[in-house]
Amino acid sequence: MKANKILLLLITIYSLSTILKAQIQNDRILARVGNTTIMESEFLERFELNPHFGLQTKGDNYSVKLKFLYTLIAEKLWALEAENEGLDRSNAVKTAIRNIEKMFVRDALYRQSIKNKVKISKKELEEGLLKNSYKLKVNFLFSNSKDEIYRLYNLLNTGFPFDSILVYRKEYKEQLKPIEVSYGQMLEEVEDSIYKLDIGQYSKPMLTPDGWYIFKLDDKIKQVFGSANDRLSNENIVRKVIRHNKEKKLYNAFYINFFNKRKVNVNSHLFKSLLSKIIYHLRDKKQVSNSTHGELFHLEIQDILSFEKAFGTDSLNMNFILFKKQPITLEQFLRDLIFNDFAVEKVDSKIITERLNKKVQKYIEDELLAREGYKRGLNLLPSVKREVQMWKDYYLAQALKSQLTDTVKITNKKLKEYYYQKYQPEKTPMLIKIVHILVKDLQTANMIYNQVKRGKDIRELAVKYSILPLAKKNKGVLGWFPEFAYGKIGKIASQMNIGEVYGPLKTKKGYSIFKLIAKKKETIEPPSKSFSEIKNSLKTELAQKKLHEKLIKKTVNFAKQIKISLNYNLLKEIKPTGINSFAIRYMGFGGKITAVPIAAPFYDWVNILNSGNQILP
Repeated sequence: MKANKILLLLITIYSLSTILKAQIQNDRILARVGNTTIMESEFLERFELNPHFGLQTKGDNYSVKLKFLYTLIAEKLWALEAENEGLDRSNAVKTAIRNIEKMFVRDALYRQSIKNKVKISKKELEEGLLKNSYKLKVNFLFSNSKDEIYRLYNLLNTGFPFDSILVYRKEYKEQLKPIEVSYGQMLEEVEDSIYKLDIGQYSKPMLTPDGWYIFKLDDKIKQVFGSANDRLSNENIVRKVIRHNKEKKLYNAFYINFFNKRKVNVNSHLFKSLLSKIIYHLRDKKQVSNSTHGELFHLEIQDILSFEKAFGTDSLNMNFILFKKQPITLEQFLRDLIFNDFAVEKVDSKIITERLNKKVQKYIEDELLAREGYKRGLNLLPSVKREVQMWKDYYLAQALKSQLTDTVKITNKKLKEYYYQKYQPEKTPMLIKIVHILVKDLQTANMIYNQVKRGKDIRELAVKYSILPLAKKNKGVLGWFPEFAYGKIGKIASQMNIGEVYGPLKTKKGYSIFKLIAKKKETIEPPSKSFSEIKNSLKTELAQKKLHEKLIKKTVNFAKQIKISLNYNLLKEIKPTGINSFAIRYMGFGGKITAVPIAAPFYDWVNILNSGNQILP
């Protein structure tokens, strides 16, 4: 609903410092891996923003910290080996690192040109605190037409009641009760106008991105911030709102000034050729897809690689985006497109054309901003270099690991062996049922045995003579039991024929006489799931298992060749919050990534290393 869009607009600008602000004055080396270091700041930041099992909000988390440090050390080992093998010169890695670096350079430019210029005066803070001390109750009239909204405004000026107009309009259903508005939820210019109204007054028509509005103030509710914490929280909210509004104004001014008169052309022939290939591929995807309505159709990596093959070397080397200096070739654009998802909800040539136009326009804007950042030397900032190096290590490690993945081969023979190891047939032993009599002396036992042999009912004799307490109730019948139960009794009974009697048998408690009355043969049930049913999932599981074993072996080999040192005392000093967190970082001028590279737990390699007496120092 349009009203919700304008009235319930929440500020969601992400700031990494609101999630994590590591106040490390003198950053210290936590570990050395060859010529690479893991600094205290990197460890703490990545530890805080990676999920952990067994993490406690209180208590000693040393073992969790140590395992995570081993995980980071493994990443650095793989990154160093990847560099040794020249993977940092591969197109895929170079493209990934180039995109990451440009993103951080643009973010640094945003901070330098916009974010760091925001200043909040005492007067602005006081005005904001005054506004935030009230919640407003409002109603509104809405129209897409300027003429219509002004006709309504003129009607109000003649004295016609606001509520009498509202009740006959479509937007009335959205506001059967006045809508409650808090400070910072509305566009600044709209908010300023409404806060100046007295109860019962209405505003002039105001144009917003959604259309035209006239607001009426129904009520003002005073908020009381009694405690010191409430007042501090109130002030933080106000500062955040003011900062957001100022940042937005500075951004708009910078954007207009920066891109004014900057014009970059595109090779129209290559654009049309690329567009036709995208349309063809997405139409083909739609025909073979069983997707439900609303699912996005994406260009996959293999699609873009097929474009490269279709274009050929000559076309790929042609300039696509025609910057005066350092123009961008078609190959560069396509490689970057892999990292900038291209997707449409509807496979329509007009929509696809608009989407590609926007992708190219955004690419040009991002490139111009990045080049401005490089011109200012922002790529040399320690913070930028640190972030880029962290991501570079991550990408290099992943690139080398992906090569190892391709070496894992699972034969059908190995898969069946794994299946039979995991899913053993269910074996049910022989079950037997007997009538059992236990007496204390041999003479009584012989007497009972002889009577049974002469045809006396053994059940009646069990009730009369057996010293077992339950014999009176169950007439000496022992229910079904496996052949290995009851020691010699079970073993002997399993070899008897039904109806045979055995005894007397001396036991620890006396003498036993028993008769086999029933027997069930041993059975073997096949596994609950057949091999064909779970073959594919089992293959994936076994491949992951084999890959993990290979990763451990490789990591151990790398560790044996490179000197590793850890500052265990510093690790003990580091005090994380103990809160499992995950965050997305929204970058200046657009773009988003996970706040830090996500590192899957990988520390078993240390046990293998140490088992060979290669103890980490």
